[in-house]
Amino acid sequence: IRQEVNMRTYFHYFLVLFLIFALFRVPAEALGQTRTEAPLRIGLEFREADDNTSFHILNENLKHLEKLANVEFIRADQNDSGTSSEQSVYNIEYLLSQDVDGILFAPTTNQVLPAICRMCEEAKVYWGIYLRSITDKEIEDFCMSSPYYIGNTYENEEDWAYQLAQSVLKKGYRKFAVLSEAKWDNTCRLREEGFQKALMEYPDAQILTEARSMHTTSDIKENIKSIMQAYPDLDCFFLAGTKTIGGTEQVLTTIQAMRSTSRISLIAIDFSDKIVDDFHTGILKSAYGTMQLSLDPYYLSILMINTLKGYPLEESSASYCIPGALITSEEQARELSPVIEDRSLLYFPDDYIQDTLFKWNNPDLDETQFQKIIDANQFLESSVSSGNVSTIVEP
Repeated sequence: IRQEVNMRTYFHYFLVLFLIFALFRVPAEALGQTRTEAPLRIGLEFREADDNTSFHILNENLKHLEKLANVEFIRADQNDSGTSSEQSVYNIEYLLSQDVDGILFAPTTNQVLPAICRMCEEAKVYWGIYLRSITDKEIEDFCMSSPYYIGNTYENEEDWAYQLAQSVLKKGYRKFAVLSEAKWDNTCRLREEGFQKALMEYPDAQILTEARSMHTTSDIKENIKSIMQAYPDLDCFFLAGTKTIGGTEQVLTTIQAMRSTSRISLIAIDFSDKIVDDFHTGILKSAYGTMQLSLDPYYLSILMINTLKGYPLEESSASYCIPGALITSEEQARELSPVIEDRSLLYFPDDYIQDTLFKWNNPDLDETQFQKIIDANQFLESSVSSGNVSTIVEP
């Protein structure tokens, strides 16, 4: 009987301790949930507009990152604030006012970076650059000395333009007109340097004229018309860059409406979201770009997420090159169109992101490994029924 009483007593003790533990455990769990419910906030300069396929694809892929990593992407205010340099500073000021933990943006010039670097360092906010390289060594060293600069994703603009020009120079094109941004725009400047390098290999090749800072469709139409009227011996337009959404289509449409012969053609950096139709016109001869314009900010978002979570890929900032491809025919464009034109495209399956791209699950992920992943997925793959792409890189 005494043994039975003791067993009951032990059971009562156990029950009381369990209830006490449960009472304290529930609030603790609730408190933990409260802490993790607030997502990390990442400011992004890339527009949220859904009318462009590449923008739409980025938005959808970022939603997956938000869900998987408990982050929130905050977009920059789209108010016009003057010149591009002023706009960059305005965007950073706006995002800092939104209490973000990190900022991703694409400056048009190096000169704004020292001020932005100081602003972010004072606010203790991490920052990185997509679609751009820092071409001024002194400014690059200054930025890299900041513990809050995570690095950049960029494209080899000069080489792309060189290869693009070579593709038509070999076919006999010699007289060109350049369509570009202002001369202080670093990206377009590098593209023009690569273009000029290719032309130097052909003594009879020349640039007849140029048009810059075409920010509206009417700007494009007026410049194309005036150039075609003034230079009847023009062979080809080189579209180095424009901030106008759908700029390639506008250039093609204007040329198509005006050209009296089949000679006047177009070569362009970056693919439109109607790449097959562009080549079908017979005007677009070559284009160089990444499979999706939004790959740069996407990969940089992965870097920022790892950094903010306390798992930076490296102790210091690093640069990652996003490879592109040269398309020279409608047939080739059609082969790649499932990736370029598919609005349902997801870059990676959720489980691959979790297991491979988040360093807290993949401790081996570093600068070298990440660049290998970027390179191996240069062409991505078309969407499958699940909406995800097939990846070809193992963790």
